[in-house]
Amino acid sequence: MKLLGFIAIGLILSVIAIVITIALIPSTDDFDLGNPLWNGLSILTKSHNITPINAISVSSLTSGTVLVMGVDVGFTELEIKALREFTERGGYLVILEDFRSIGYSLVGALGFKVDVFNGILVDPLFYHKDYTLPRVTLGNSTGYFNYGTAIREHDGVCVGYSSSFSFIDINMNKAYDSGEPRGPLCIAVEWHLGRGMVVLITDSSIAINSMVYANEKLLEVLVSGNVYVISDKWYKGLYSTLRSNAIDMYDTLVGTRFRYILVLVLLALYPLIVRMVSVFREEVVDELDLIIRRTLNLNPSWDPEILKSIAREWYKHWRSSRS
Repeated sequence: MKLLGFIAIGLILSVIAIVITIALIPSTDDFDLGNPLWNGLSILTKSHNITPINAISVSSLTSGTVLVMGVDVGFTELEIKALREFTERGGYLVILEDFRSIGYSLVGALGFKVDVFNGILVDPLFYHKDYTLPRVTLGNSTGYFNYGTAIREHDGVCVGYSSSFSFIDINMNKAYDSGEPRGPLCIAVEWHLGRGMVVLITDSSIAINSMVYANEKLLEVLVSGNVYVISDKWYKGLYSTLRSNAIDMYDTLVGTRFRYILVLVLLALYPLIVRMVSVFREEVVDELDLIIRRTLNLNPSWDPEILKSIAREWYKHWRSSRS
């Protein structure tokens, strides 16, 4: 019984520790809405009250802005259909992409043409901290890219440009070499689709925490009204997956009728938990009695009442430290 009691208490404490960890430590994945580190979207999420949504659920929206940024997983035909119908109804679809092809494939699936340069957009004169964070202009607003690129060809309307000093660093040496495309270069294109609009920006990172303050004016142009972000197209780490599943389970248990079942289970387990704690305390007392007897056997001249008094004081201190 002693071993089982320790095992049960250990399991309970482990579950409590896991719950506290999941509740207090957010994900560190790229673009995660709760990630407070440099690569997360926690600042943008709080400042614009952004709502995560999956691509299929976009079909239920009647208006607003939907962000697609830095996606890792391609879109199915049904998801593309949902995004197209949302935009045709008057929605605003903003796609942020850099060197990966998925965002540009989505543009193509929606019926438009776009091709980008295979290199980083840099600017040796107008930049934020580093050449690879060049200044760009979208309408009348300015901001800064973070390892973005520029558009080579398109069939829309260019609405954003880099400066005339910028260029595409194809060999990644941060210096201009003969033949590399020079600015001003197109960094944003828009297309009309039904009553709505599709906008493409050639950098997926302008809204992450490390760039959001430098791009406040730029984001005001892109993010307004009810804002949603496609959140089911990013690869998740193991911790983020476990945390997401745990949160979903909590929402299911607490936010639905399952909470009544949970209450009944806890009520049913309460006597068992009380019994386990009681047994554990009894075992502590028995262990103290055994220690006192062994001590007296080794030291028969010692006063047993004094030893018991010391043991009682220790036990009171032990209980108070855990209450």
